[in-house]
Amino acid sequence: MRQYIDTGLSPRSFNLGIFAAFSLGGALLAVIGVYGLVSYAVSQRRSEIGLRMAVGATEQDIGQMILREAATLGLTGAMLGGGIAAIAQPLLTHLAEDVSIPFLPAATFASLLLVLVTIAALPPARRAARISPALAMKQE
Repeated sequence: MRQYIDTGLSPRSFNLGIFAAFSLGGALLAVIGVYGLVSYAVSQRRSEIGLRMAVGATEQDIGQMILREAATLGLTGAMLGGGIAAIAQPLLTHLAEDVSIPFLPAATFASLLLVLVTIAALPPARRAARISPALAMKQE
């Protein structure tokens, strides 16, 4: 009986495995993209960050500022994605039966992406917090 069940479920298991692999690949690309975007933003704002530190901002303030901006970027993306999914769901139900996007898994995935965005922004935030105000002002 177990072999019969496994034979019946093997195509679905294969499809789910492929779907999971592509999902993980997409999440990895998103993390790499966020890391690159935040790193580039930090390098472009080097003199601003140096000026903030010269005026009195602490390393913690700078790190929190960079992380807050990255989290805002991730939250905006999650909200836009959720809105598009909510709009697309009725359209997809006309194309195929039983197409639904349950709220709990979608919210869990959005939360996971927000955590990944924050983790991706940590190295650039640490690098920004270590910018020397004197060197940043000297380079300008």
